Amino acid sequence: MCAASWSAVQCLCHAAAAIQLVDPPPGAEVLGRLREAAQRVDEPMAGAEVFAALLHAVIPDPSSIPDDPRTGFRRLDPSALNVEQREALEAIGRAPVWDVEPFFYGRLMDVGLEYGFSWDPKQFRAMVAAARTAAPGGPAA
Repeated sequence: MCAASWSAVQCLCHAAAAIQLVDPPPGAEVLGRLREAAQRVDEPMAGAEVFAALLHAVIPDPSSIPDDPRTGFRRLDPSALNVEQREALEAIGRAPVWDVEPFFYGRLMDVGLEYGFSWDPKQFRAMVAAARTAAPGGPAA
């Protein structure tokens, strides 16, 4: 339990880290709660941990994401996402943390590298839009 002296950010970071360690099955309730937490993130330190927990639930093996031959870094294909992955990225994209300028936090960038996408707010939102367009029944359908 979080002590009164801890900030909400510290509690959120610890909770997200615990979720990753426990590694619960990614059922609807777990994913729903993680998406809800992700879309409320307004602080980069907590965001990195919450986003990592959510992404781990929907992409348990980020090493399966292929490298972009041009850069040598993993590159997530927005058209190859399943529903849970797309919804996770959409929740992350709604987080107020992206509205902080200038945007920089190293751990968020590390999570982006691990899961194959940019943590530049504009590029991240463009990737989410591409995933939405590519989805069955999406705007392009």
